[in-house]
Amino acid sequence: AYSVVLVALVGVLVSLLLLRSDVETSILRTPGMTYQVREDGRISNLYNVSMLNKTTEELPLRLELVSPAGELSWVGDGISHVEQQASAEGTLFMIIDKQNLNPMKTEVEVAVYRGEELIETVKTNFMGPF
Repeated sequence: AYSVVLVALVGVLVSLLLLRSDVETSILRTPGMTYQVREDGRISNLYNVSMLNKTTEELPLRLELVSPAGELSWVGDGISHVEQQASAEGTLFMIIDKQNLNPMKTEVEVAVYRGEELIETVKTNFMGPF
């Protein structure tokens, strides 16, 4: 009976290791910051980005705003790569046209690419005017 439990636990562990993603990305709105209306009328929010590389090689990474249409603008150098088994943190502005936003809160999707390969899609909220 114990050997069956042991085999089941080893099987679960192996499957979890094989199914995990290479990168874990977290995009959270900066606490205490409200949206900003830019000179061109677009709305921007400030976000903190954290990326964790779970592989044994350095990864070239880039982020793209999938929906709604808009732009990402890094504060400073941004994150272009993450060292092996390390994490990187940065800050960026998400800038979206007002007509592409829902009142108050809009769910946005950001794609994480390794070169041209899509690794994952991260969802977060974009706060805007009423």
